[in-house]
Amino acid sequence: MAETTYHVGSLVGSQTFSERMRRVGGLMETAGLDAILLTKPQNIAYLVGDGRLCAFATISKVGVTYVGVPKTDVEDVKKYCASDHILGFEDEVGMLHSLMHIWKEWCASESRLRSSRGPLTCILKHRGERSERSARARR
Repeated sequence: MAETTYHVGSLVGSQTFSERMRRVGGLMETAGLDAILLTKPQNIAYLVGDGRLCAFATISKVGVTYVGVPKTDVEDVKKYCASDHILGFEDEVGMLHSLMHIWKEWCASESRLRSSRGPLTCILKHRGERSERSARARR
């Protein structure tokens, strides 16, 4: 699999978006969620600055964000986005592969994920937990 290239938005570090991330992180903590998946443009725009059709954003409770957009939109999105993980995809299949890649990178243990269209459960392994389990198994 090819290495994923991430782009950095020009609004990274913005006080407005940083405060929004802190607030949403607190709400996710209260709700017992590790991450949210946003697909509605207005929700994406509110939390990371640029929302458009055929895009998604994932946000962890600690404020790590990923924004996926069609490859043709990446340069434009970088101008108005507060994420340092912007990636482009070719088509719908590429979008799904991007999401799977992100969740694999996060490696959240049995993460609870909520999408802007309803709840999802995402079961992934945390690298550290996997390493600890492997070490215990070898003993």
